[in-house]
Amino acid sequence: MFYGKNVGVVPLTDAAGITKVFNWPSHKGLDIGWYATQYCPVLAWQDGVVVDKGYGSEVGNYIVVEHTYSDGKRWTGYIHLVDTPSVKKGDKVTLGKQMGNARRGNSGQSNGVHLHIYLTSVVSLDTAYTWNTMLANCIDPKPYLYWSKEFNTLFISTAWTKELKQIVYPQPVERNIKVHQVEVKSDTRRLRATPSLSGQAYDEYCIKGFYNVIDMTFIDEYTWAKIGAIDGNNFWVAVMSGEDLPAKVYVYPTPVERDTTVPQVDIKSDTRKLRAEPSLNGEAYDEMCKRGIYNVQKWDTADGYDWALIDVINGDYYWVAVMEGEDLPVIKDFEEMYNNEKAKTDKLTADLEKVNKELASEKETNANLNKTITELQKKNKEVETNCNKVKVELDTAKLEISNLQTEVLTLSDTIKVIEEERDEAVALNKVNEEKLKKIKEIVG
Repeated sequence: MFYGKNVGVVPLTDAAGITKVFNWPSHKGLDIGWYATQYCPVLAWQDGVVVDKGYGSEVGNYIVVEHTYSDGKRWTGYIHLVDTPSVKKGDKVTLGKQMGNARRGNSGQSNGVHLHIYLTSVVSLDTAYTWNTMLANCIDPKPYLYWSKEFNTLFISTAWTKELKQIVYPQPVERNIKVHQVEVKSDTRRLRATPSLSGQAYDEYCIKGFYNVIDMTFIDEYTWAKIGAIDGNNFWVAVMSGEDLPAKVYVYPTPVERDTTVPQVDIKSDTRKLRAEPSLNGEAYDEMCKRGIYNVQKWDTADGYDWALIDVINGDYYWVAVMEGEDLPVIKDFEEMYNNEKAKTDKLTADLEKVNKELASEKETNANLNKTITELQKKNKEVETNCNKVKVELDTAKLEISNLQTEVLTLSDTIKVIEEERDEAVALNKVNEEKLKKIKEIVG
């Protein structure tokens, strides 16, 4: 992922931070200082070949590396090194690896230990290297440096890694009158990290347009608006006259007293939306319509609803959908109102009397039913008593029948015995007659 024209590693193992930024033409490179280790190794920004090395009274010990691509090449220069470079012209260097004995130092015209790095734009392949050619094509190296553990830049400082982050700048937004905004009307307004003319300025200017305001203050005779807080970076911009756009404060309609001389509505819900237009698609305000009575300035019909314009405040129109029974029409005078109310009361009274009569009739019917039920219960009790009496008589009759049946059986047995005795007597009498006959024969 590191190979290509536009990405290279941070050329130090403890880069620590930027002490001086690129500023054409007075400072054509980037100074990396705030050292943690004074003489830490200097690494190759990308793979390349050494095309120059040596010593100069201003730059001190230095190395220049050429990086070649399919469609061009560029150079990186490393100056103020500690020692005379051990690499030779034509030596190959490897991305993220120390170039011979190259270390960050303070040689030449330098005010402290740091690495000054040059980076050029891509030039044609047939462009010959010279020191002056390199300086003529220098660009800011900072956007092209990449921090990676893979290439031994693990100990890079927090300050430097912050510099390496690709800064995401605030972008203009749509105009929104409901929030506090500023309209920056210039493309040359500085974005700063703090609200002050001496605050750190970012590389890019504020883009012309609208921005939401996070915070506001007044410093150095300017009003400053904080228009962004992205990835830990705060973005402040000076606000000129006419650019401050405070959030619009809406004044919402409030209920009024009942007035029979003007058309009114009685909103009976706390969840009815207020809209800028008489339509379900009309822009809805943040607050709901409060329950209560409102004067009606205008009527309209849309989306199957009747809409009432209940107020116009500071040029803002407030429409509300009116439900059945909420319309309160004008009553011409109080006599008419009294007559209307009396007619309603008379009708309610008549209805109540009718209901009372119906109720009395129902009560009478209910009383008759209760009387009938009582009589039937009495008759039922009598029938039940008679049934019990009949049951007792029946049980007595059954007992008598049972006794008679027993007597009959007994009598039958007695008759049978008598008949048997009779038969025996007849038989005996016949025997006796035979005997008597024989005796008569003998005597005779």
